[in-house]
Amino acid sequence: MNKFFFNISTSFSFSNAWLKCLILTSFLFLSACTITSDELSKEANEAALNNPLWKTHQAEVEKIALSEYSAKGSFAYISTDFRQSASFYWEQQSKESYHLRLLNPLGQTVIFITVDDNQTKITDDKGQVYNYSNPEEAILDLANMDIPLTQLRLWMLGLPGEATEITLNSNYELAAALYKSKESNLIWQVKYINYDRNLPTSLPSQLEIVQKNGDEELTIKLKINRWKS
Repeated sequence: MNKFFFNISTSFSFSNAWLKCLILTSFLFLSACTITSDELSKEANEAALNNPLWKTHQAEVEKIALSEYSAKGSFAYISTDFRQSASFYWEQQSKESYHLRLLNPLGQTVIFITVDDNQTKITDDKGQVYNYSNPEEAILDLANMDIPLTQLRLWMLGLPGEATEITLNSNYELAAALYKSKESNLIWQVKYINYDRNLPTSLPSQLEIVQKNGDEELTIKLKINRWKS
């Protein structure tokens, strides 16, 4: 039930200079996201998954997931016939409650998503409010983007969520995960490129999520510039 097609990069009227800036920024961001994760071999990964270092790290991140935290960064959404990029600000309120802002190149909020106890509300740049049963339906309807936000909340932190195939890196952090949606049977592949290890508990700073469906491929690239908890 598409109420309207919401394009982040064109939702605010800005000059050609800003448009060129957006294109250049998107190009630089996408070019920088090359996969450099040091995934363990199958044998080493089996041992690492049972190592106390991974279990300790996982427990520490799970504590963060249950607390208040925020993440600020940028993302790129690339499908066969659609490309989009924007900045984002994710503010987790509790386990089941968060706010997500998508911002244009001027730093102005163009989509504001509120998820609270399995209820989703979206406010657009004109102040119009829409209610949905889940955030995935909301972002697909208003922004034409297929993003598994419920799982993404955990993947952003370096947690596998409902992923079934998990690979670690040499630092006992999540390096890759494979998730099959129960609703759509689509498969999402998550790759971790970089971690911020200057934090008390290391958290991802770059990751890439890929969905392949026949000849069509969808890629979501996230770059997180700042974590706060």
